[in-house]
Amino acid sequence: MDKLDVLKNSRLFGDLEVKELKKLVTIGQEHYYRAGEELFHQGDSADELLLIAHGSVRIAKGLSLQEEEEDVIRLGSGSYFGEMAAVEGNEDRPVSVYAIEKAAVLGFKSEKLAKLCDDDPELGYHVYRAITKAFARRIHRMVTDSAHYRTQALQH
Repeated sequence: MDKLDVLKNSRLFGDLEVKELKKLVTIGQEHYYRAGEELFHQGDSADELLLIAHGSVRIAKGLSLQEEEEDVIRLGSGSYFGEMAAVEGNEDRPVSVYAIEKAAVLGFKSEKLAKLCDDDPELGYHVYRAITKAFARRIHRMVTDSAHYRTQALQH
């Protein structure tokens, strides 16, 4: 896995300068998963932000005590998840994630990311700005989807 290429091609950090990406590379950890393998389970401690280098994953939410799950979204190469771990760290994962196919993922432990950003405030500004933009995009999409589904429900 070429970590620098993964960062350049990610939807999260793709706008950062190469010198900043090279600093992030130093703390990135490679993870590889087989098709169907669980990356983490709902309720696990969230301590890592993850970028999908290759492959795809499905994110599922447990619906009841009987462990029924419903797929929330599927993500592919260039996508990211676990951004709350980068901000909060050690919260419980609200979802489970499974590899749909063979997947390569680049992970950033929240503790290491926070230290790197604290030691380099300019980098920290750009990293957390990118994460904030990601949150804003997801909130916007959620509000738009919610309004759409509410409108459809009222019409039926």
